[in-house]
Amino acid sequence: MSVTTQFTPLFQAVEQQGYSTCTSSLVTLLLPMKERASILETIKSKDFHKNHARRLFGAILPTLQHTIEKEEFIPVSAFEEDEKRDRSEKIFTNDTIASSSISQRKTSNTSHALLFIKYTALMINAYLANLSSKRENIQRHRSYDVMEEVKELMESLHNLLFDLNSCGVEGLSVQKSIVALCESYWNGNFINRNDYVASVIPLLMVRTLDETATKADIKRLWNMREAMLILSFQEECSAYLRSLIVRTVGSGFFLKNVEGRKLICYFFQLDCGLVKNVHEAIKAQIPLAKKPELLYYGEIYSRAWKEALALEKEEEDGCHDRENGGDEDDSCDRSSIQAAIEDALQELMNASVHVVSPHMATSLRTVLEPLLSQKKNPEVEMLLYKMYTPFLWRSLSAANPRVRVNASSALFKTFPLRDPNSGKLHLKEVYAKTVEFLLNLLHDEDHKVRVAGCDATIQILGFYWDSLSSTDIRSLMNEIVMKHGNDATSSAVRAQAVNGINQLLDAKASHGVLRPLLPYLGDLIHDKVEKVRLATVKLLLKLKKIKGFKFFHTVPKEHLLARLAAEGKGVKTPTGPLASALSDLLLNSYYPKKVEVSESIRRTVGFLEENPMAARVFYSNVAFHLEIKSVCKLIKLLLKCIKIGVARERERAGCDEGAVLDYGDLISTITASNTGLMAEIGATILTLLNSISEDLYGAENEKCLHYIQDELQGNAITDICEYFETRLDDDDGFNVGNESSTTNNSYRICASLLSCAGFMNLESREDLCEQLSKRLQAYSAMGIDERHKINIVPYLAVYCSWGMHQNVAQSLGLSILSAFSDDETFEIALSSPVSSPSRRGKRKQASICANKNLALVVPKLPPGVSVHLIAKVFRGRDPCSIVIREAFMSSEESCSLVANALEKATIAAEQIITGTATSSLNESTTIELILSACESFGRLAIHKEASKDSQLNMTPEALTLLRWLTKRAVPLIVSKNHAIKSSSPFRALNLSRISSIGVRESISSVPLSPLVVAPPRRRMNLDSSFASMELEGGKQFVVDSESPHACMMVVTLVKSAMAVFGEWLNLGGQGADEIVKSVQDWATLFECKFTNIDAKRELFPAYTRFGAIVASKHSNYDLLKDIINSVDVEENAGYKDCIESAIKHLLSKKLTRDVKLYELATLIINILHFDEHNIKEEDSFADYVESQRVGIRAVLQILLASTKGLLYFATVLSKALMANTSPSTAISNQEKLLVLFYTEHEGAKKELRNCIFHQLGTGANANLDKFETLREAFGEAVC
Repeated sequence: MSVTTQFTPLFQAVEQQGYSTCTSSLVTLLLPMKERASILETIKSKDFHKNHARRLFGAILPTLQHTIEKEEFIPVSAFEEDEKRDRSEKIFTNDTIASSSISQRKTSNTSHALLFIKYTALMINAYLANLSSKRENIQRHRSYDVMEEVKELMESLHNLLFDLNSCGVEGLSVQKSIVALCESYWNGNFINRNDYVASVIPLLMVRTLDETATKADIKRLWNMREAMLILSFQEECSAYLRSLIVRTVGSGFFLKNVEGRKLICYFFQLDCGLVKNVHEAIKAQIPLAKKPELLYYGEIYSRAWKEALALEKEEEDGCHDRENGGDEDDSCDRSSIQAAIEDALQELMNASVHVVSPHMATSLRTVLEPLLSQKKNPEVEMLLYKMYTPFLWRSLSAANPRVRVNASSALFKTFPLRDPNSGKLHLKEVYAKTVEFLLNLLHDEDHKVRVAGCDATIQILGFYWDSLSSTDIRSLMNEIVMKHGNDATSSAVRAQAVNGINQLLDAKASHGVLRPLLPYLGDLIHDKVEKVRLATVKLLLKLKKIKGFKFFHTVPKEHLLARLAAEGKGVKTPTGPLASALSDLLLNSYYPKKVEVSESIRRTVGFLEENPMAARVFYSNVAFHLEIKSVCKLIKLLLKCIKIGVARERERAGCDEGAVLDYGDLISTITASNTGLMAEIGATILTLLNSISEDLYGAENEKCLHYIQDELQGNAITDICEYFETRLDDDDGFNVGNESSTTNNSYRICASLLSCAGFMNLESREDLCEQLSKRLQAYSAMGIDERHKINIVPYLAVYCSWGMHQNVAQSLGLSILSAFSDDETFEIALSSPVSSPSRRGKRKQASICANKNLALVVPKLPPGVSVHLIAKVFRGRDPCSIVIREAFMSSEESCSLVANALEKATIAAEQIITGTATSSLNESTTIELILSACESFGRLAIHKEASKDSQLNMTPEALTLLRWLTKRAVPLIVSKNHAIKSSSPFRALNLSRISSIGVRESISSVPLSPLVVAPPRRRMNLDSSFASMELEGGKQFVVDSESPHACMMVVTLVKSAMAVFGEWLNLGGQGADEIVKSVQDWATLFECKFTNIDAKRELFPAYTRFGAIVASKHSNYDLLKDIINSVDVEENAGYKDCIESAIKHLLSKKLTRDVKLYELATLIINILHFDEHNIKEEDSFADYVESQRVGIRAVLQILLASTKGLLYFATVLSKALMANTSPSTAISNQEKLLVLFYTEHEGAKKELRNCIFHQLGTGANANLDKFETLREAFGEAVC
């Protein structure tokens, strides 16, 4: 079929008489998608000739022009909006009515008109594709002609683009087709293509900035980038397009796409004014931009400058064409654009050096990084020299240290800052000048500048080691290693020195110079700042990997082990970053991978014997650096070492143990008689198991779990524990002060191995459970002296590790109840004590009857043992106590059992205080149990609240206990009404409310006293200085049968409560004001005179400790003020030492030391009474201090021991002098004291004078004139 025949329906449709008929016919023909696609493909084919095109488009042209002229494509809604606007303006004219009627007639033709325009654009686009397909290749500088009909159609469609915005969704579809047509016309290099892009570019820009834009949209705009050159950006009509271009800078979609970044670079080449606009837009984005975006901006600047430079060179190469009549305007514009880009770059460079904000300076350097990384390019090097030279050298000596820091960073980024066109002499001058400035930076008085200077020096030496002279290198290295490495004023300088040397080791040429210098940095392994120590360990790890270096030549092995042991002491976590890095450093030394088993055992055992503290930390971190299989093998080897040692000892004793696995002569010295070694091996086994416990139960490590369980099955643990329990008789009992005693070591071995029982399988657990039950029954049948030699806490911890904590709580609860009640049957509620009864009656509670017929899984223990065991659990820092505490606090039932049992102790305490106690409760041993149980009860309440994620609020139980002591117990003893039983105020108080512990919440395993580690998500900060305060206040109170029980009970309860509530506040608990007020009321006991007990001596250490905690955590100095005033001159019972310890604890934190010094100075000035006694002129400040009370004197001595303390004291005293409205005597005494204080401290007179002048406002001598004595003392300084 010929093309003419195929197009007959199309020609007939477009050649219909009447515009409306033509439009409708064409739309009806092309509306089916299949028919439309067929016709468009035919137009694209080579058979569609020019005559066909002229006939088709010549017929369409009049209809299109008529449609556009009559606005038939505009929908009715647009006219309705005009009518509404006209009505609002009350303009009713004939034209308005006519317009309304026209809009009604157009309703049915609008859709057909829009489709007609769209199909016209599609056919022209297909025809252009036909013309393009006939060319072999498109020549860039050649324009291809088209028929006039197509030109006219293109012009009409292009002019229609913006009008289609008001035509709804159909109009936007037509607009999209026309834009695609204009793109094809431009990309096909057809004649007069510049006439059809003015409206296309803004529409493409808007499309790329839309949220739904795609990479194809940006690529379309990129393909038409050259069309922007014909636009004039200096005219006002281009303001909208300029705003769109500026918006692209902040578009993340543009920045993430390569074509998008290229487009932004291209915008720099369009107009000089546009360069400034884009630059300002980028500057606005820099402060909040992330690093990838900043690097993108840097790439844009670098590419834009290079393209401008290349275009300028092209213009220079074509200058002879301009001499022959060419246009010079383009050359001038190109030069101005390049100059504008360079001005923008220099502005960024200058700001990166002089900006105040460190964050902003870093961001600007990141933007400049892509350009600076190309400094080896001669053109870039010349640019940097031209841009940085005017200000960089001057900035390195600027008065502002922040500028010097920024300039030092720019120095190494631009080094060597030279003119590439100059010779070697100029380069040597640059090297010498740079080294001179580097030395100045290293000597700078500001530590931040020294840190930046060290970093710049290391960077330059690392990249240009061979370029600098040996003299310059050694001078710089000596400054860093010898001076910076020993800088006592700044830990940041020391850390940077070590990190710099670590970085410099990457340059092999530096090894010869660094090898003799490294030992000078070795002592930093013991630096007081962890950051410096960690940097030193990282340096050693780097040396370990470099051939020819030995890390132990820098830091000897003894120092490494001492540091490793120190990382496990105190509050430091043994698995911290420093301990882990040290363990990694020593891993090959103490657990090499490719050695014989006997060698591994020899090294492990030798390590445990040589330095057990370091070994504990090492094996706590081994799991982080070894596979879990290797850790399990190590556990097996250590467990067999213990078995071998026990077997050998039994063989020596004549016991037949059968064949035992032996590893040869290397471990022949391992015997169970060395209990210290056995204890360390047992602790190491437990540490290794705990370190892999979480991973061990994973599905991928099932074989490893079975491997461990096989080693723990049978009687392996119980046989070893049975042997070491027999060693308890080797010593004279448990020696607390001697941790290396046989008894203590035996305790540790049994506790460690029993703690491993939690990893047993079910069959082994049943056997061990039966054996433990028998051992506990035997323990209960022992006498008191025999019980003292056995530690049963590990036994109970085994039950808790198996999930049997409720059974343990039942046994302990029944035992504790029997200590404070004469009944044979008790009830322990398993539900929460705070549960309210239902409407039908009280809620039924599960109970346990304690009688002879009750069979418990965990045997019942003696009452005294249970009370002391609970106290140890809530106070203990050993792993077994933590396991039991975790189990109790994680279960509502277990916590209720223990809480309700301890409740009976509070009731018994009330009976003793009120004098209604039975004879059994008045026994000395029972009273001691009551006191211990009451303290445990308080700790239980605080443990519960401390485990919560929310704010630490006072629990109702703790609050009731606090108010009971304040309102009942202490007033009763003070008023001596405890003997009047009939009118006792205690009869109305139901202490059972104290036990209302809501145990639904999860309770932390962390003890509150003594603090082992902080509760979850809470920071712990407890100083050990208070241990001496407790000792100085007298030994732990022991009940004397001859003393009044009520008085001793209250004193001891108050002492215990202050310890508990002090720890509560130390952890950040709330309720400080009420607690402080209550403790102040308890201080009335100081004035009471009791038989055989000094209440003040007993309570003062705890009272002082509590005051220091409140002052440190809450800045509440009411208690410290009372304490300082309460110690008289004549008293001497260790009170002064207590006060000194409290003040030292208050000032122990470096971060808050200055604040606390100022608060202490304010406290002392408020305590001193200036209106009571006159200060004589002949007195000295030292005499005045000696005339004060002991407490005031102690605080002043500590406060004035430092320069800052002196300045703060002078500041507060000067403020008090200026603000004093008291009688003239007080003002005179304050002025005299300030003069005495100033004249006596010769070493700080200048600082004190400036400080006092600042407070008194001596700018115009207005305030100093009021104080004659001060003016005379200062003399000429006033002028």
